[in-house]
Amino acid sequence: MIEHIQWNEATKTRLNELRDKMLPFAVIMKLPRNKFTAHNDLNTILQRSILGVFDKPDDTDYFDTLQEFTSVALGDRFLFGDLVRNDVEFFMTAFDRGRIKRI
Repeated sequence: MIEHIQWNEATKTRLNELRDKMLPFAVIMKLPRNKFTAHNDLNTILQRSILGVFDKPDDTDYFDTLQEFTSVALGDRFLFGDLVRNDVEFFMTAFDRGRIKRI
Protein backbone atom coordinates (compact mmCIF):
# COMPACT_ATOMS: atom_id res chain seq x y z
CA MET A 1 0.00 0.00 0.00
CA ILE A 2 2.77 2.40 0.89
CA GLU A 3 4.68 1.70 -2.29
CA HIS A 4 1.75 1.63 -4.72
CA ILE A 5 0.00 4.87 -3.85
CA GLN A 6 1.36 8.33 -4.59
CA TRP A 7 1.81 9.83 -1.11
CA ASN A 8 3.35 13.18 -0.35
CA GLU A 9 6.78 12.75 1.20
CA ALA A 10 5.72 13.54 4.78
CA THR A 11 2.81 11.08 4.67
CA LYS A 12 4.93 8.34 3.11
CA THR A 13 7.63 8.85 5.74
CA ARG A 14 5.07 8.63 8.57
CA LEU A 15 3.42 5.51 7.10
CA ASN A 16 6.82 3.83 6.84
CA GLU A 17 7.59 4.72 10.46
CA LEU A 18 4.27 3.28 11.62
CA ARG A 19 4.71 0.14 9.50
CA ASP A 20 8.18 -0.38 10.95
CA LYS A 21 6.74 -0.03 14.46
CA MET A 22 4.03 -2.66 13.75
CA LEU A 23 6.26 -5.13 11.93
CA PRO A 24 7.89 -6.90 14.93
CA PHE A 25 4.51 -7.84 16.42
CA ALA A 26 3.15 -8.88 13.01
CA VAL A 27 6.16 -11.17 12.47
CA ILE A 28 5.69 -12.80 15.88
CA MET A 29 2.00 -13.44 15.21
CA LYS A 30 2.33 -14.68 11.62
CA LEU A 31 3.21 -18.30 12.46
CA PRO A 32 0.42 -18.78 15.03
CA ARG A 33 -2.06 -17.16 12.68
CA ASN A 34 -1.03 -19.36 9.78
CA LYS A 35 -0.76 -22.58 11.75
CA PHE A 36 -3.88 -22.30 13.87
CA THR A 37 -6.37 -19.61 12.98
CA ALA A 38 -6.08 -19.17 9.24
CA HIS A 39 -5.54 -22.77 8.25
CA ASN A 40 -7.10 -24.58 11.23
CA ASP A 41 -4.14 -26.97 11.41
CA LEU A 42 -5.51 -30.09 13.16
CA ASN A 43 -2.07 -31.46 14.12
CA THR A 44 -1.16 -28.18 15.76
CA ILE A 45 -4.45 -28.14 17.67
CA LEU A 46 -4.04 -31.75 18.85
CA GLN A 47 -0.44 -31.17 19.99
CA ARG A 48 -1.54 -28.15 22.05
CA SER A 49 1.82 -26.57 21.46
CA ILE A 50 2.48 -22.92 22.18
CA LEU A 51 2.93 -21.22 18.84
CA GLY A 52 3.82 -17.72 19.92
CA VAL A 53 3.94 -15.40 22.88
CA PHE A 54 4.12 -11.66 23.36
CA ASP A 55 4.22 -9.21 26.23
CA LYS A 56 0.75 -8.03 27.21
CA PRO A 57 0.98 -4.41 26.02
CA ASP A 58 2.36 -5.43 22.61
CA ASP A 59 -1.06 -6.29 21.17
CA THR A 60 -2.61 -3.04 22.38
CA ASP A 61 0.36 -1.06 21.05
CA TYR A 62 0.02 -2.81 17.68
CA PHE A 63 -3.65 -1.93 17.29
CA ASP A 64 -3.12 1.64 18.49
CA THR A 65 -0.41 2.00 15.84
CA LEU A 66 -2.64 0.35 13.22
CA GLN A 67 -5.37 2.85 14.04
CA GLU A 68 -2.91 5.71 13.60
CA PHE A 69 -1.61 4.19 10.34
CA THR A 70 -5.16 3.98 9.01
CA SER A 71 -5.88 7.55 10.06
CA VAL A 72 -2.78 8.83 8.26
CA ALA A 73 -3.58 6.79 5.14
CA LEU A 74 -7.20 7.98 5.04
CA GLY A 75 -6.29 11.56 5.87
CA ASP A 76 -8.96 11.54 8.57
CA ARG A 77 -9.27 10.20 12.11
CA PHE A 78 -10.09 6.49 12.00
CA LEU A 79 -11.49 4.80 15.08
CA PHE A 80 -12.12 1.14 15.60
CA GLY A 81 -15.81 1.16 16.43
CA ASP A 82 -18.01 -1.03 18.57
CA LEU A 83 -18.63 -3.35 15.62
CA VAL A 84 -14.96 -4.32 15.59
CA ARG A 85 -15.15 -5.10 19.30
CA ASN A 86 -18.25 -7.24 18.64
CA ASP A 87 -16.45 -9.11 15.85
CA VAL A 88 -13.49 -9.82 18.14
CA GLU A 89 -15.76 -11.01 20.97
CA PHE A 90 -17.67 -13.27 18.57
CA PHE A 91 -14.43 -14.70 17.18
CA MET A 92 -12.94 -15.32 20.63
CA THR A 93 -16.14 -17.01 21.85
CA ALA A 94 -16.13 -19.35 18.84
CA PHE A 95 -12.38 -19.91 19.21
CA ASP A 96 -12.72 -20.80 22.91
CA ARG A 97 -15.65 -23.15 22.24
CA GLY A 98 -13.60 -25.01 19.66
CA ARG A 99 -10.56 -25.15 21.93
CA ILE A 100 -12.56 -26.39 24.93
CA LYS A 101 -14.27 -29.13 22.87
CA ARG A 102 -10.85 -30.44 21.80
CA ILE A 103 -9.42 -30.56 25.34
